Parts: sequence; structure tokens; C-alpha cells
Amino acid sequence: MKGSGSCACALGARSRKWAESCCAEERAEGGNLDKEGISKCLTAVLGPGVINLFPLEQSLGPQRTGEVADLSPPTETRLFVSSVHGMKGGIYRQKLEELTALQTLCSSSISKHKTRLKDLKRTLQRYKRRASLEEAELVQQIDVTIKERQNIFFDMEAYLPKKNGLYLNLVLGNVSVTLLSNQAKFAYKDEYEKFKLYLTIILLLGAVACQFVLHYRVTDEVFNFLLVWYYCTLTIRESILISNGSRIKGWWVSHHYVSTFLSGVMLTWPNGLIYQKFRSQFLAFSIFQKGFQSWMWRGLTFLLPFLFFGHVFVLAITFLVLFLGNFLTTLKVVHTKLQKNRNKAKTP
Repeated sequence: MKGSGSCACALGARSRKWAESCCAEERAEGGNLDKEGISKCLTAVLGPGVINLFPLEQSLGPQRTGEVADLSPPTETRLFVSSVHGMKGGIYRQKLEELTALQTLCSSSISKHKTRLKDLKRTLQRYKRRASLEEAELVQQIDVTIKERQNIFFDMEAYLPKKNGLYLNLVLGNVSVTLLSNQAKFAYKDEYEKFKLYLTIILLLGAVACQFVLHYRVTDEVFNFLLVWYYCTLTIRESILISNGSRIKGWWVSHHYVSTFLSGVMLTWPNGLIYQKFRSQFLAFSIFQKGFQSWMWRGLTFLLPFLFFGHVFVLAITFLVLFLGNFLTTLKVVHTKLQKNRNKAKTP
């Protein structure tokens, strides 16, 4: 009914004057302020159990004819509402403790099963050497089952807290970086991709500016410092993603570690003749890498020859490592995609 809504407003007011104005307005609109209407109001706001614990006469107190009831909740009612919130907080803490205990139990169980699978795999490898043809097929089926179980354990561990690796321990300390929901994982991965895209564009513009416009050592240091910060941040974010189940190729992680070292060398390289000779080559490499590789898998297949053979011009020690890694990883990915396309074409 309409009267209950205004009474609900009046219930939350500590001021009698405000309550009187609310109820006077309700009377003008034909609202009902009898005992039944106020009871419904209290039930809607405080819950059905409160009216039974604290009778309406106790809440309203003595009331003369024509006098507006003091609808402010009594002390007992306020204490009851506070206790309800306290109970909810206690339930939350209890569930959190149960979740932590369950996570510990699951992690321990998965660790034991993985150890048993490793022992079983080693035993099968020894037995496979002297097994017959039928037994070898059976061993092969067991190997497939073991791999499936390992994949299941990998997916389960993505939702369980785990110890950080050496790198994350050095950078963040012993802090859990596990994200427990798919929504949080996808949001973090999306933020990671946006971070790479935006910084790639900024670094591309910076490399172009340093190569053709700004020929100062200070601007070079700013650009190299940005590179160091970018690659350091990438390694940290990728380590967190791997801890949460992302299957990032190992080469790209190693590539960013090597790039961090290389950018640090460029940042601390004293200005001189050798530096000036190498500077233009390094900036040209940065423009090539940030420009072409950012468009690599956007349907621009005509860029693949440049991606393969463009790295030949940057062969030199640490650049050689980057060249081999980029070249071989790109070749492997292209080969995998071609195989998938052929399998789809063969499938009726």
C-alpha cells in the first residue's frame, strides 16, 4: 500500500519534525497510518523477525489521539540490526576460512597425484622397451590418459593459490597473485594486451622522433629508460598471467628478459663515436620491431616475408638471440596454423 512507503521513509529519520511532515503528507494523499500500516512498514524495513521480538507498542510508545508516533527505531531494534550485520560478517569469515582450508587440501592432493603420475610415467618408459606390440599400444593409451590428467591438474591449479616463482618473489615478495575467478583473469589479460598496444604505439613514435627529429643524448636516455620500464613491466605481468594459467610461449617471456638486459645496456652506454654509429641501427630496429610486429596477426599476411628476413639485418650477439627466437617462433606458429587449416579442409 502507499502508506507503507512513506512510513518507511519516516522510520529512518531521527528527527520527529521530519517524520511529522512525512506522515502529514501521507494523510493528505489519503494514506493509512494505523497500526497495521506501520507494522507492514516495520516489517518491510527491518525484516519479519524484528516485529515479533520488539512489539509495535514498545516501538511506538504511548500515543494520544492525533499525535504522530515517534517512528525512530528503539535502541533494542538498532542493536538487533547491528547484530544481524555482525552475524553476516562472521559467516563471511567462516566461509573464507573454509575456502582456505579447501584450497590447501586440493593443492596437497594435486601435488600427490602429480608425483604418482610422474612415477607411473617413468615405470611405463622402462617397461615400454621390452613390451610386445599389444602391450606397447596399451602403454601408449596410458600415456595419453596421463597427459589428459596432467592437463586437468593444470586447469585446476589455475584456480588455486600457488607459490610465486623466483622472479616474482624477488620483485613482489611472498604475495599471492592468484586470481580466483574467470572474470578477473580475463580482465587482467585484457588490460595486459591494452598495455602492450598503447606502449608499442608510444615507443614507435618515440623511436621515429629520436631517429629523425631529436638527436640528443637526453632524449635517447628517456627512450631507453622507457624501454627498460616497459620490458620489466611485461615480465612481471607475464609471470602473473602464467601463475594464473595463461599458456604464454616460453620464447616470448625469454625475449622480454633479454630485451630488458639489452635496453639497460643502451641506457648506460656512454656517449661516443661507437654509440653514435650503433644508435641509428638500434633505432631502425626499434621502428621495425614495434611497427611490423604490432600488425603481425591482423590479417596482413604480406608482412610475413619482412618478419622473417628483416631480422637478418640485426645479427649481433644479443640481437642474434632475438633474431633466432623471433624467426623460429614465427616459423613454428605459421606451421601450426597451416596444419590446422589443412585439417579443417580435410574434415568433411
